[in-house]
Amino acid sequence: MIGLPSSVVNIEIKSSKRDSRLSNAQPVLDSLASLLAETSHCHRLVFSTFNRQVARKLSRLSAFGSAALLTHIGTNTKRAIGFAVANGIEALHLHKDKVSPRSLKAIEKAGLSFSVWTVDDPMEIEEMLCAGAALLITNNVGAAVDLAETEIRLETPDGGGV
Repeated sequence: MIGLPSSVVNIEIKSSKRDSRLSNAQPVLDSLASLLAETSHCHRLVFSTFNRQVARKLSRLSAFGSAALLTHIGTNTKRAIGFAVANGIEALHLHKDKVSPRSLKAIEKAGLSFSVWTVDDPMEIEEMLCAGAALLITNNVGAAVDLAETEIRLETPDGGGV
């Protein structure tokens, strides 16, 4: 986190459908929060999960960072937005194939940020950055950093390009 000062780290909390409790993850989260409290990096953490019960619990643990709901390609985006708003979840992590002008407008209107998973192709990374993704979940970190730095260098204070 020190080497990439503007990076945000997504930590996905996995759980089975049978165990929606946070009991197995809680000791890890407590240790991580304690460690990060000493370095003041909590604001750069996003905890995400597909499990709505776990997401609800994560949203109540603001000392750890922010909470996001991961959505499957078959997820109804409108319902996911409603759930996120009702439960204090700050962001939706959309599957890259669910990103559309309509879904982005609805997410923005609800006051949520959106992130995209898993975007590895450099052209798709650039497309998602241009769409305004707050966070990209990728296995191609080098390309994402290079493209994000290019986007930052091309922006001017008046919003135009260089």
